[in-house]
Parts: sequence; structure tokens; C-alpha cells
Amino acid sequence: MLRLSIAFFACWLLSFSNARAQSGESAVLIHVRSAADDTAIVGGSVTITGPGPSSDVRVDLDNRQGDILVPSLRAGRYRLSLTHQGYDDVAASLDLAPYEILRVRVVLTRSDDPAPSRIVVLSQATSFHGRTFDEGLLTALPSGRSPWSIVETADASAIVDRIDDGGLTTGRPGLVGVNGTSWTQTSYVWDGHDVTRPDVTGLPFVYPDFASVARLSLASALLPVDLRGPGGVMLMNVDRAPTEWSGRAAVAIAPASAARTDTPAPAIDRLSRWSQVNLWAAGPAVAKRLQLSGSATRTTMERHERGGPRTLPSEVTSASLTSIARISPDHELTTGVALSDTQRDEDRRVDELTGATAVDLRGRFRIQRRDGGSWSLGGTYLHVTLDGLRRNPNTVIVVDPIRDGPIVDRLPARGRRVSVWRVETSWAARSRASSGWLHAWRAGAAISRSRAVSSWIAEPLTLGEVVADRPARIWTYTAGGPSSVWIGTDVAGYVAERAALGDVLELEAGTRLDVTRMSGMAWSRISPRVGIRWHIRETVDILGGYARYAHRLPLTHLAFGDPRAPSVDVRLWNDRNRDGVPQPAEAGTLVARLGPGNRDGNRSSLDPDLAVPWTDEVVAGLEWKPTARVRLGVTGLRRRDRRLIASVNSGLGPSDFDVRLLGDPGGDLLDPSDDQRLPVFERRPDSFGRDREILTNPPGLGSFFEALEIVLDRRADNWRLLFGATASRTVGSAANRGVGPLSNDQSTGGELFLAPNAATFKEGRLFFDRAFTVKLAGTVRAPLGIGLGFIARYQDGQPFARLVVVDDLAQGPDVVRAVPNGRHRFQYLATLDARLARTFTVLNGALTISLDAFNLLNDANEVEEDVVSGPRFRAVTAVQPPRTIRVGLAVSF
Repeated sequence: MLRLSIAFFACWLLSFSNARAQSGESAVLIHVRSAADDTAIVGGSVTITGPGPSSDVRVDLDNRQGDILVPSLRAGRYRLSLTHQGYDDVAASLDLAPYEILRVRVVLTRSDDPAPSRIVVLSQATSFHGRTFDEGLLTALPSGRSPWSIVETADASAIVDRIDDGGLTTGRPGLVGVNGTSWTQTSYVWDGHDVTRPDVTGLPFVYPDFASVARLSLASALLPVDLRGPGGVMLMNVDRAPTEWSGRAAVAIAPASAARTDTPAPAIDRLSRWSQVNLWAAGPAVAKRLQLSGSATRTTMERHERGGPRTLPSEVTSASLTSIARISPDHELTTGVALSDTQRDEDRRVDELTGATAVDLRGRFRIQRRDGGSWSLGGTYLHVTLDGLRRNPNTVIVVDPIRDGPIVDRLPARGRRVSVWRVETSWAARSRASSGWLHAWRAGAAISRSRAVSSWIAEPLTLGEVVADRPARIWTYTAGGPSSVWIGTDVAGYVAERAALGDVLELEAGTRLDVTRMSGMAWSRISPRVGIRWHIRETVDILGGYARYAHRLPLTHLAFGDPRAPSVDVRLWNDRNRDGVPQPAEAGTLVARLGPGNRDGNRSSLDPDLAVPWTDEVVAGLEWKPTARVRLGVTGLRRRDRRLIASVNSGLGPSDFDVRLLGDPGGDLLDPSDDQRLPVFERRPDSFGRDREILTNPPGLGSFFEALEIVLDRRADNWRLLFGATASRTVGSAANRGVGPLSNDQSTGGELFLAPNAATFKEGRLFFDRAFTVKLAGTVRAPLGIGLGFIARYQDGQPFARLVVVDDLAQGPDVVRAVPNGRHRFQYLATLDARLARTFTVLNGALTISLDAFNLLNDANEVEEDVVSGPRFRAVTAVQPPRTIRVGLAVSF
């Protein structure tokens, strides 16, 4: 099947000679009309002068419709000009974002007409559905100086696993859920290159140097075929260097946030100190045939988690350098390097790889043809070294799965090295006219090889599991070898067409083939996608589309069946001295023998018939643009995940458990009408140790998402307003019992099919479901160099289920959901962040003083509650971080 798929796709690609790859290129659709009678004008030529050292694009207007489609332009600033004999020449500046489709009308007047010709922008929209933050917004809005802090507070479609007040999560990449997808399916693209980690998908290789990001986009639906799905795609682009040298040096500090004493619980996080130093410079070199752009940032932070006395530090050092060299009028070479080093101390996260040193090397050779077509060949090398458990391996650690996240998914490692080689190519043909349509074909292909080497802890590692403060079990991890090597190969390709029917209809359709090979197993999936935009009136568009996305498979799946990977023996914990610390003499009866490692030859395996999950998506919407500066959109989305992957305990069956029925008050604790008999499964002792894990596609495992989204973008000369609101629901099966993103998620493996108590009331609302969100961001440029930016957000509380703890089970204390998952919610979250800046002109540069305030109103809404049934059920256990103030100083030239 693999050889057949590759051969078929190779022949398919050879039949075309056009299209683009993961460069995020954009298109311009031009309608040329007469000012006298609005008829199409034939003849003349259009010239688009590109940014920096790139060549000009010159297209003759030789079709009868008077329309021109320039299909392949990389993001940047351009100058559009049109000349036609007998008509007044006209020119205008354009600014293109990645994957943007700019539609303009050129209105020409006769040379003897006193009225000038003009260029009118009809629409400027990305080919994907999502939100874009340009350089002006990134500079003016308050943020924690990371891409996650921007989308967390300002993008209504995104939910992030943090409250990043002023940089509280510095050094830790965010877990982002977009439109109901698991955080494990979020992708990252840095300046046109995919930088998503293959070992733990949903995280980037390099911690981004935020100061070098000139444009940030979160693509949330209707992704172009050259982007991997199904989750959101974080697109971070470095701006093209200016024509003259410019630079910036900036420093910012935030003192300790004041601890609150008037709240029922401590803040979930509180800043102790934060500081950042950044240097940035860009400009031309070598007779302006070479452009350089570089940035370096150093950030340090200390915080207190949940009011604890221990100070938890973080340090991030990042740098990036990009160069664009013009080899000839039509040829350019882009190269880049990005480095980052992060160190973050996480309390209680014993298995998390907290330190990372990463390098990203990339290059792309590109030919921009004068007729608008292009060809490119690019390559990427990514490498990250991750630090694992830095504590003494003999130290015994106590974990509560309800509070600290699942134990069953842990892979305690001393470290890991991950690398990726990738080569990609793309073609784009000039547009052609046929039967009133303008067509532009494109295609591309990429091959990558990923490698992860995990170094395991040599000595057995012991974890004590407590369930709601009750000693339950002792987990002893033992590796079968010093290290594991996991290798994967991905071959991807696509072919697509963009077409336009005058100024009435735009269509983009294509298909993508993904072939993945890991550990001798191979999977292939074809993913069709189509999007349409119908201009029913000059100010009203109807849009819609369908897409299918193949899921990313992480290399950590290969731990199942790996004889070198860690496996675990789970024993009862007899805490005789009641000190809460497990000791060797307190290890009791063996309860379970789990993987994912298979050092004994019969603990775990990888299903040879494992299939790649996929997501189907349908989008329909309406956009109203009464003026060029106002855009209002209403969009409906439906998504369904199918054939998700989970670990199944094939060694046990229904006969290995006895069922108890406990009296329980149900969903309404005060109303006796919904009282129930709650089933609790007790494992029979004769089944202890007979566990057999297999990673497979359990029948019927999937999730469902539907949403209605409203967005408004209002621009003016001195201010801009962004508004977004969603009403949505995500329904699926939680992988683990608990409330966090590692538990209440549909794609993190987990215990769902390992123990029947984990499957009770499994179906419901997942972690990234917030039901209703409202986010408002704005910027104002006032006189005297004063600038104001603000972000206000509201989102419903995090969903959870009431848990019942049963003490006297043969397998030890266990928990079971008493209501459908996600029936309850924590309190809503509301924040207001603001930024005030004043810029002074100094010699040939500028001096900017800024003041940022996060949680400006110092609200203390609860963000976490006790979820265990009992007298403290719904007692507040954590509130949102207190107000944080940050002061900054920047000098630019």
C-alpha cells in the first residue's frame, strides 16, 4: 500500500508543473474597469514591485474579462502599478500577509479626463479562517511577550491552558485548543517552515523570539492544503528587512505582584519578578542585494504557585537571524537560523521535560517568474535537546492525579534529543483564462525524517499516588534499556487550483496526501479540501467550504511495545506510619503491570492495524464590508474527529470486575428526583497483574464540535478595534479522570479503556470547551506620541465533573464520575489588560516609555474548585493571578 501510494502520487505530481509549498504565499486578484461605463478594459500591463531584493512581476492584461490573477507572491509590502495607452497611469501600495488573497479594482480614466485613475481595495482576506495580528497590533497590545499570550486573550476561537498575566508562563509553550481540537494537533509554522515537534505533537521545537515576529496568525479552519491539520496552525512570520538600516533596544521589568489576603484561596500563580532585554536590527547590505534581520532576547522570571513559599524560576534566551540574498533579477535565496534555551522549574510535574536547547536552520531557493509564477526548493533542520528529571532518582515523589494530572501517561526520562530533516519543493503557474474563469494551478511535495532518542533513568523511579489525600498505590517505573530510538518518515504532497469568475465568485479546491512510516508500519490518507467565496453584492460575501484533515501521529506512540521504554508495576500503598511518603516496606499487593514499555515481552504492543485518525470540517459564513475599513463576519462551524487512538487493556474483561451500586444525589445535590445508583467497578484479585496494553483505535471513539463565531474588525486613521465572540460546544470522551488539559482531552491516550471506572460518564464537554467567549482588543494613537492598547476578555469557566472517591476497593481507593463529564463549570474568567506608551523624538530616533497592567481591575475570580464529592465540593482552591505592572523602555533608530 505504501509503495503504491508513493508511486501514484509521484506520477500525479509529474503531471503538473505548478503551485506552492509551505511558504505561505499570497495572491492578488485585479479587476480592471473603465471609469466611464464600468466595462472591462483589455490590454495594458500590470507591474508589482516586490519588497527588498525580489524581482518585479509584470503581467499583460490579455484576456477579455479584464481580470488578472497573480497567484504566487510571498508576504510583504508591494507597489502595484498599471499602464495602458490612452488611460491615466495609476499606482498604489499593498501589504500582503501570508496566505492572503487581496482583491482590488483598478478604475481607469481617459488621459484627457481630469479625474484621476484609482485603485480600490475590495477585500483583503486570508485563504484560511482565522485571526491575524500585524506588527502594529503586536507592538501596541499588552502581552506576556509570547504568541500564546496574544491568542489567549485576543482570539475568541482559541483556548490556552494558562493565565499569562505579564509573562507568568515564560519558558513554557502553551497548550492551545482551537475549534474543539485537542492541543496535540496544534501546529507551528515559523517563517514558512513547519517547526512542530514530532515526538510530542502540539508543541514547537524552538521557543519563539517574539521580538522578531512581525505578523502572527492563528489559522483555525479551512486550512490551505499545504498546512497540516486538524488543529489550529500558529503562523509566525519575520518581516522583510527595510530598505534602510533600523534597530531597536528595549528593556522591561515587572516587580512582584502583591499577594492578596482577601480571597478564599491563593492565586494559582503570582509573579515574583520578571525582566526582559531585547536587541533587534535589520537593513540592507552588499549594495542592497542582501537583506539582514536579527533579534536576540533574554527573559528571566520567578513566580509562586498556589501561594507556596518556594520560588519557581524560568529563563529564556532566544535569537534569530534571517537573510535574503538576490542572486539574479529572478532568483533569491532566503536563509535563517533560530536558537533558544529555556529552563523552567515546575513544581510537582516530575515527568515534564523542563529544559530545552533548540536550533532551527532553514533555507529556501526561490525563482519568481515575471509572469507571476514561481518555483522554490527549501530545506529545514531542527534539533532540540530536552532535560528531564533533574531531581535525585532516589527521591520519592507523591502525585495526586486529580490535581497534578494523570500518572498513566507519564514517561519519566533523563532527557531526550529530537531532530528533523525536511526537504520541500513547490511550483506555481501563471494564471490562465478559460470560459470566463481565471485558473491558477499549484502543487508541492515534502519529505521529512524525524528521530527521537529518549534516555531513561537507570534506577527504578517510585511515585506515590494519593487520591484526594488518601494513600492509594505505589508506582515503580523501570526501563528495559538505557535509551529508546524512535524514527519516523513523512511524505506529503498536494495539488490545488485557485479560480475566479470575474468579480462574482472565487473557488479554491485541492487535495493532500500524507504518508507516514514509523517502526515498519505505514499509513496513508488523502485529504480533500474546498473553499468558496461568493460576492453576492459589493459589500456582502457568502463563504463556505469542506475540509478533511489527517491527524499527526507523535513518535511517543512507538513507546508501546518498545522493550527499552519504561514500564511500571503498580502496588497497593499501606501507609502504616501515616507520613504520606511511600517506603519500600509499605509496598503491598501487586495490582497492575502496565506499559508503555514491553521489557517483559507481554505488557504492551502497538496494534498492527492502527489507523490514522481524521477530522471532517464544514464551514459556512457571511461577511459584510460596508467600507474598506469595516469587516463583520458571522461563521458557523461543525467538526467531527473520527477513529481516535487510545490504549486498551486487552488482558481484562467484564468478568474480572464486580459491580457495586452506590447511592448518589446525581447532578442536583438538593433535588432528590435525580438521585441515582452509581456503578463502581471493583477489580477481582485473581486478575491482578494480567494487564495487557495495546495502542489501537477503539470502536466509536471520536469527538464532535459545533460553533457560531462573530468577528468585527474596525479600522480608522488613529484607532483599531477587534471583536470576537463564540458560542460553541465540544463533546467527546475524556482520556483521564480530572480537569486539566492532560486529563480532560480526547487525544492524549490515557486510562479511558484501561479501567472501567474511568469510563463511567466519560462523554461530555472537554477541557477546551468554554461555551461562550467574548474578546475585545483595541489600539489608539493619540496626539503627543501617546499610544493606548487594551484587551478585555470573558470566557465561561472550565468544565469538570463531580468525582466520587471509593475507599474500600480491592485495587485501592479509586474515583468515578458522578455526572456526565463537563456538566459543571468553574467560575467565568474575566480580565482587562492595558498598555500606555509615550514616544519622544530623540535625534534621528525615538524613545518610548511604556506601562503595562495585567488584570488591571485586580479581579479574583476563581479558576479552580475542589471537584471531589463531599463537604468541600466546589470549595474554591485557586483564584486568578493578581494585578501585575510592567515598565518598559525602548530606543529605536
